Amino acid sequence: MNHATAARAVDPFLYAQADAAEELIMTWYRYTLACRPHLGHSNASPMFKDAKPTRGRTDETLDERELRIATSQARQVDVCIDSLPTWQMRAAVDIHAANRHAGNRLLRNPRLSPEQLREAYQEAKELLVPMFIRRGLMADPLAPR
Repeated sequence: MNHATAARAVDPFLYAQADAAEELIMTWYRYTLACRPHLGHSNASPMFKDAKPTRGRTDETLDERELRIATSQARQVDVCIDSLPTWQMRAAVDIHAANRHAGNRLLRNPRLSPEQLREAYQEAKELLVPMFIRRGLMADPLAPR
């Protein structure tokens, strides 16, 4: 096997690990959205502020156990993200998750260029994966399969 072929032969477990980390970050982001205060005016009439939606998927349709697991995971991820060494890394994770949630690249930080943001996110993810493994949120790649 030559050098070029060896470079292309990547362990598929690494891709699965990256996907698992992304999913944990997105679970954390959805959890933090629910915790953020609503600012500004409501777009609903005060008369209907306590009304529940009747169509679409709501939190009530989620299995109670799945919701508890997701909440627990999100809290653990929150601790990991809070322990990142720089604000740039924490901001990069939040902005990346917000853009992924929105389905577009809409949000950015005026203090960081897109390249700096991408680099900070990659550095943060490299630090987060071992934290996730230590907390039992992800499988250890060195453990016997």
